[in-house]
Amino acid sequence: MTKQNNIKAPIIFLGFGRCGGSIISEIIFQHHKLAWVSNYQQKFPTSKQINRLRNLFDNSLWRVSGQKEQLNKTPLLNKWIFKSAESYSFWDYITDRDFAGDFLYEIEENIERRKSIRLIFADMVKYQNRKRLAFKLTGPARLGYLRSIFPDAKFVYVKREPLPNIRSLLKVGFYQDWKDKLSWSGPYLEKEQKAVAQWAGNNPERIAALQYYKVNEIYNLEKAGIESQIMEIAYENFIKDPHKEIKRILDFVDLDQDDRIMNYLKHNKIYNRKILLFFYNG
Repeated sequence: MTKQNNIKAPIIFLGFGRCGGSIISEIIFQHHKLAWVSNYQQKFPTSKQINRLRNLFDNSLWRVSGQKEQLNKTPLLNKWIFKSAESYSFWDYITDRDFAGDFLYEIEENIERRKSIRLIFADMVKYQNRKRLAFKLTGPARLGYLRSIFPDAKFVYVKREPLPNIRSLLKVGFYQDWKDKLSWSGPYLEKEQKAVAQWAGNNPERIAALQYYKVNEIYNLEKAGIESQIMEIAYENFIKDPHKEIKRILDFVDLDQDDRIMNYLKHNKIYNRKILLFFYNG
């Protein structure tokens, strides 16, 4: 497989923070064909060779699988296991932009940078000894920017109802340093920016709600004309019937069924409690 072939139709998961995208994408990432951006790439953003580490954890003799920390239970030494991650230091490095903190609305990458980024991901897939690229990002969809690099990408956009999504975001640890300001720079109106300045210190709920609606507003603008490349998943539907929704995703992204995914679903019971999703590793 050539470098160009192994990044055809990459699978890209998107969604607002705490929408359930991490959990859903992690299930799909169990597929044996997929390479993905890892926690080690976050630690070593400039290294391509770091992707070879995956083969120490996942090979023909054994498989050690890690999980995101937000899940209910994690394996022993989970911190050190090679696992999927958003790795924004890596994205900032390869794009030479404030990728993590910007909507990148109406921005397309230049030709030389596109080639460079695609080669980096091609090496990632090769060094992980897989056949296809997948990754997940949180916050602004950045659809136009991502399509300028991956024009044939398959996007899976995870949506969650506003109230539980915003409540969940306000409770999570990583958001506490951001609750009194905008998490991303971008197409905010002047009146919206003034409102955030007034709410700071008193109304974190309003700031979170504004960002929730802004992210979805810009996503709806960006998706116009490329709907065939996008599948939307309602978090609430996933809770009701995870097997059905996972099958829908696999069909959409042209992946066959995989025993790894089925076993993951079998050994992780999904249930809803106090508007939060938990995994129980049985």
